[in-house]
Amino acid sequence: MAPKLPGSVEELRAAGNQSFRNGQFAEAATLYSRALRMLQAQGSLDPEKESVLFSNRAACHLKDGNCVDCIKDCTSALALVPFSMKPLLRRASAYEALEKYPLAYVDYVTVLQIDDGVTSALEGSSRALCHLVLKQYKEAVKDCTEALRLDGRNVKAFYRRAQAYKALKDYTSSFADINSLLQIEPRNGPAQKLRQEVNRSLN
Repeated sequence: MAPKLPGSVEELRAAGNQSFRNGQFAEAATLYSRALRMLQAQGSLDPEKESVLFSNRAACHLKDGNCVDCIKDCTSALALVPFSMKPLLRRASAYEALEKYPLAYVDYVTVLQIDDGVTSALEGSSRALCHLVLKQYKEAVKDCTEALRLDGRNVKAFYRRAQAYKALKDYTSSFADINSLLQIEPRNGPAQKLRQEVNRSLN
C-alpha cells in the first residue's frame, strides 16, 4: 500500500475530491493546485503523488471545458508516470473535444495496448472515434448505435454518430443526433458548432 501524502497535502487533495464530487470543478482545481504547490515546495521526490494531482486537476479542466489546460496537466502527469490510464483517457477526451482526432486516437490505442480490457477505451463510442479517424463512417455509425442502445444518453455516441452521418452526407440524421445531444447537454460547444455546419449543408 502506498504511503499517504503529507497531512496538509492529503487534506487538500481530499477536499478537492469532495468539491469535484459536488460538481464544484473550479474550486476543486484550486485545491489541487494548492496541494501541488505544497508538495513541490516540500521537495517531494515521489512522482506518482504529483502525477495524481496533475491528473485530478486535469479532470476539473475537462469538466469545465478547458481542454487546453486539461491536455497540459495530463501531459505533466504522464511525464511523471508514463502510461497512466486516467491521464491518457482524459487527454484523449480533450483532444477529441478540440477535434484533434488523430491525437485522441493515439491515446486511446495506447490505453488499449496497456490493457485491452479497459471499458472506457473499448466502449462503442470510443471505438467509433477510431473508425472516424480511419474514415470508416458506416462502421462508426454501427458502433455508436450499439452504444446508444446500451445507454440512450451517451453524449459521445450521439456526437460521433452525427459526425459520421455528416461525412456520409446524411445531414438529416446528423442534425437529429445533434439535437438529441443538445437536449442532454445544451451548452456542449463542439455540438453547437457541428449543428451550425450541418445546418449550412441542409440549407
